Amino acid sequence: MTKGKRGEASLVLPREHGVWAMFVVPYLFGVFLVEKNVLQLLAGPGLLCGFIAVNAVLVYMRQPRFARQVLRTLLIFGGVAAVCLVYPLIHNALAFWPLIVMGVFAMASIWFIRRKRERHFVNDLLGIVGLTMLLPIAAALGGGASRTELLTAMALNVIYFTGSIFFVKAVFREKNNHSFHFVGIMYHLLLLCLPFLPQVPALISVIFLPGAVKMAIAAKGIKLPVKTVGIMEIVNVLWFLAGGYVLFAT
Repeated sequence: MTKGKRGEASLVLPREHGVWAMFVVPYLFGVFLVEKNVLQLLAGPGLLCGFIAVNAVLVYMRQPRFARQVLRTLLIFGGVAAVCLVYPLIHNALAFWPLIVMGVFAMASIWFIRRKRERHFVNDLLGIVGLTMLLPIAAALGGGASRTELLTAMALNVIYFTGSIFFVKAVFREKNNHSFHFVGIMYHLLLLCLPFLPQVPALISVIFLPGAVKMAIAAKGIKLPVKTVGIMEIVNVLWFLAGGYVLFAT
């Protein structure tokens, strides 16, 4: 949350770096796949503001005492979202059908929130899959991509952020859970082996190598400050974006 002049929260914004990355990366991957245009330029900020507004509603469900801040956030970001999305919706309304799927996953998150289990691994995974639907929206606004390209880009996005879940949870909530560490290590090792499959480029191993290194550090039980983890995640997501650009835009 952002702070007002007196130090009280004035707006409800996502605080985790990973949440912002989970929005930005799939949308950019969709842009990488197709020709760039003004529809994508407007829809990106519009969808981001809409995402912030929805996130504010979810915060209210967990913490009703922030009703005033949530309302202010809804008015500001909901208004910006409406303004930014009018033109893209008029010109290509069918491109936004994945929002229906995102709504279904948001309902699943509400189920976890009401049971005070929003930190559950499955809830995090559902959030990743839901936000991955931004990828086909961006691609459709740019004229559309082939089914193979879309599914490949979407799969890579889900695979990458699932690895991030393993890392962050291994550092904090599951730091003493050796079984969880083992599963996380095996998951990342499998990612490094993907190029052994037919038609999978060797670049995939390079893209996922930093994630494997992070997971190895977490599994060793090395204590990492929150700031350090944040920096590692930012560097890793930039590496992943660069790899995605090489794969899909060149």
